[in-house]
Amino acid sequence: MDFGDNMLKRFWKNEDGATAITFAISAPIFIGGIVMAVELGHWHQKKSKTQDITDMAALAAAYEVMSLKEKANYQTAAEGDAYENGLDFNLANLVVNHPPSSGEYAGKNGVEVILNKEQPLFFSSMFGVENINMETRATALLLNGIPACVLALSPSAGPAVEVTGNATVDVNGCSIHTNSTATNSIQVGDKNTLRADCLSSVGGIIPGSGTQLSDCPAPDEYTYSITDPYADVTLPTDLASRGCLDPKKYKIKWDYYLPAGRYCTNIKASGAVYLMDMDAEYIFDGADLNIGSQYALLQGREVTLIFANGGVFGTGNGGMLDVTPRKTGPFAGITIYYDPVTTPQGTSIKINGNSGSSIEGVIYAPTADITYNGGSTGNSECLQIIANTVEFSGNASLTNQNCESTGTRRIGGQSGVALVQ
Repeated sequence: MDFGDNMLKRFWKNEDGATAITFAISAPIFIGGIVMAVELGHWHQKKSKTQDITDMAALAAAYEVMSLKEKANYQTAAEGDAYENGLDFNLANLVVNHPPSSGEYAGKNGVEVILNKEQPLFFSSMFGVENINMETRATALLLNGIPACVLALSPSAGPAVEVTGNATVDVNGCSIHTNSTATNSIQVGDKNTLRADCLSSVGGIIPGSGTQLSDCPAPDEYTYSITDPYADVTLPTDLASRGCLDPKKYKIKWDYYLPAGRYCTNIKASGAVYLMDMDAEYIFDGADLNIGSQYALLQGREVTLIFANGGVFGTGNGGMLDVTPRKTGPFAGITIYYDPVTTPQGTSIKINGNSGSSIEGVIYAPTADITYNGGSTGNSECLQIIANTVEFSGNASLTNQNCESTGTRRIGGQSGVALVQ
């Protein structure tokens, strides 16, 4: 074996400097791993913060919808909250959907926020990758609370809802709410009995000793206002062009047999008033309809009684009320409608039905003060009252038991919001 062969063998067997060579080879991989770990950790940190911004924006938008309903500007609410939490809109695009457009809660009563953000990279930029798109998504739902049967819209009346005169009022499967800020926005006298699922108000509540609440531990004071669910309903646009019918033509002895249409002269009935047409509107334009005897009867099926320009419905001496609302059209669910534009603020309305009366649907009088003594009205499966103020001066029963079948709309019932996704 010559000298060259020996030198080669010794070279291969010599381990001096092997560590340095191994380190030189593995160092880029090791350093690259550290770089990627730092990059990945930074990315996860940024995504977590971005998700927090998205979650808070969804909650802000949902609270906007809950408090303002159809007037809500939920896009602005979400953007404002995101900005306050540090979102740079030069690098981001925020989309708000009400109701949610995708996912498990698509179409539900809530708000979805989708945030796309360009996230700058640090070490990865050395390899030509400067930004990546980061998408986060959040969904907040509006929680259903107890819907109301009685809604007083006055912003300041005290009381806006009152129970007086030794009355017993049963509100079954629903609550009573006022938008009044008065400290006595709901007031129940100690000699009266009020049974309801709950009482709620923007202001304070004096429940009295006779109040019994089945679905809440105590009256819910200083809460959100409830938006009028029928604020979009207006008089027929062709009202002025409709001719006025003469009610005397449809009177036989003591009783009236009225076709649908527009009436411009007062009707005072000591007998029965039969509303002959179904799925129809009876318009009292500047005219009163007075059931003036405890033996009188008002009967109609799937009708809406519309009062405009000062016309008033009255049952001052009691009587039998047996009416149901239309199920379709703009007045669906409304049995008695007072036009808020032409009915003067504070108009006084008294409704006294006897113990066999049955009114289904909504008594809607947003600018009027209703005194309701409905008898037991135990035959009704859905009766709601929306007015400026409401006073119960006699026994009455209201319920939401079967409102879906009458076409009525839900009154309030949003109790809060929850982040679900």
